Amino acid sequence: MWPREFSARRLWCRATFVAVAALPTIVFTGWAIWRNSPAHRSAVAAAWEQALGLPVSIGRIEHLRPGVCACRQVVLHDPETGAPWLALEHCELAQATTRNVITASGVRVDARAAGELWTRVELALRRRSTGTTPLRVVLQDIIAATDGPAPLARYEELVAMLEGSTQGPHLAVDIRIAGVDEPLQIALTRDRRQSPPVTSIDLRSPAALPCRLAAAFCPALDRLGPEATFRGNATLTLAADGLRADVYGGEFQRVDLGRLLADAVPARWSGRARLTLKELVVARGRLQLATGRIDGDAGQISYETFMAAVNELALPLPAGRPLVASIPYERLATAFHLHPDGLTIVGDCPELPPGTILVGEGRAILASPASQQPVSAWSRTLAAIQDASRQAQRTATRVAPRQAVPPRR
Repeated sequence: MWPREFSARRLWCRATFVAVAALPTIVFTGWAIWRNSPAHRSAVAAAWEQALGLPVSIGRIEHLRPGVCACRQVVLHDPETGAPWLALEHCELAQATTRNVITASGVRVDARAAGELWTRVELALRRRSTGTTPLRVVLQDIIAATDGPAPLARYEELVAMLEGSTQGPHLAVDIRIAGVDEPLQIALTRDRRQSPPVTSIDLRSPAALPCRLAAAFCPALDRLGPEATFRGNATLTLAADGLRADVYGGEFQRVDLGRLLADAVPARWSGRARLTLKELVVARGRLQLATGRIDGDAGQISYETFMAAVNELALPLPAGRPLVASIPYERLATAFHLHPDGLTIVGDCPELPPGTILVGEGRAILASPASQQPVSAWSRTLAAIQDASRQAQRTATRVAPRQAVPPRR
């Protein structure tokens, strides 16, 4: 009898040991090996790819505590070329019932991919449901880079909060810049009360913001040139019937006049300028109102552009000016007011006669018109410049010397 009870006890102890000690140890060891395996990294990267719609690579994953995961060398790639768009040196994800938090440092962004990244942000707003857990994102040490040796922009910290509101999903972004007390503030709202829903963007920029970054949601800003920056306040609404923009107290620096007018004015115009806007209104993609001034340094304007503006806008032309193919100027300064009833241009070059727009060789070479011009005059001016440019190109082609063909031997 005793041997049989002893065998039963021994069998029971072994089963208990396997169930309580050996099996959990095996499961935990396997789980630990899986958490540190390339297969787990691939699974996490696949989850990121499904959420972002972009290829993702992760160098290393660490599970710090329950609900908190740290990733290193996280890179978001171009889905076609594989080029890196966004790189995070260190990234930490924390999940909770009240909100999820993403913290990252060592952020490198390819400025050329700003448009694609903005598409993902807007898509996230569209997909966001009302009851989704709020998301907080903190990025530190941010560099927006291009092909050049120097970074396009550098920011100390970006704090974003994505949550629901009475209108719809709302994203608030604060960006801190070194040496600037007030942060750059961007608020994005997907207004679902309207049919169809629209996306509104409210921008408050106390420091210079590169226009190449903002061109992601307003492509027209790319025409200001690669070095153009914006400082001020603006509100953009992306609706089905076109863009609506309201700019008040805004200033564009380092505007490339040649690139800005390249489509409307094919003739040559070189130089940089500062564009100050007191008010600008764009409705349904068309300019409705613009009030401000333009101040530029030295540059050149082609003869065709110069004479078309003089003739169509009735601008006074000082006597004795040599009419050459390219007219250099030393200073550009004029205030303007464009509204549905007309266009008012008032030259404002200092230390020269009132109404001077362009200064060359220390004297006025172009003055503002004596009266307000209708808006149609601006359209006629652009048409005249385009016709004159095409005529000049045809003339240059006809008179260009042909290359001599060597005789055959």
